[in-house]
Amino acid sequence: MGQMTMLYGLRPPATMTSGTAVPSYLATNAGTPGNVLKPWKGTTLGADYLQIDLGATAAISGLALNAGNMSSVTVFADNSNPPTTNRGTLTLSQDGQGRWKGSMAVVMAVRYIRFTIAAGTPNDGATGWSIANALVFASTFSPPRDPLFSGSSIDSNTPQSRADLDNGVVICDNTGAPFETITLSFSGGAGDGHEQIQRYARAGVCWLNLGVATAPWYQWPVFHYDPKVTRKLSGFNRELVDITLKEVA
Repeated sequence: MGQMTMLYGLRPPATMTSGTAVPSYLATNAGTPGNVLKPWKGTTLGADYLQIDLGATAAISGLALNAGNMSSVTVFADNSNPPTTNRGTLTLSQDGQGRWKGSMAVVMAVRYIRFTIAAGTPNDGATGWSIANALVFASTFSPPRDPLFSGSSIDSNTPQSRADLDNGVVICDNTGAPFETITLSFSGGAGDGHEQIQRYARAGVCWLNLGVATAPWYQWPVFHYDPKVTRKLSGFNRELVDITLKEVA
């Protein structure tokens, strides 16, 4: 596994704006973590943008986009409205659920952040651009020891109601957006960062990126929901720890 990173300290937007928007699918929808079933939706296949105003200049460490329908955006960020300083390209990759997402490190103090989308064809064939989550984080954490590739796992979950009828027919209805649960398995010492991962993800939504170059979609908005974390003491200064994080969808 590559170098894992966790963006934490979510900075909520003061306001969000866009070039175009479908009624009820406004730019402000993208400011809520999760919410993938009601994203911001634009009305054009031409150039468009989604912009965040933090309300005041603030230190940031990273940006993330979730459930977009484009392959990349250009990021502009500074203290002008609109921002004009090009900070680079944020690339999105498609995961097994069909969700396009990506993140990038941006370490600076800014107020305005604009994600600019070039004219083209959306990945989902829609008639306009869309982004479910545009997230700004204050800090980045990388544990001293990465999770074990062989011991960690990713489970795909589909919320549903199910009825098994007497005639053998099974009726299933989806009851929410699909999501993944990520179990990180660590083997190391007590100071290998397990506590920080749990603490940050309990405090609020974080962005977990496993840093796998061949699978760049292994990243998610996550929250820690388990009531406990078990540490198995396998030897002197040696612990086996599993931490399960839930994707916020």
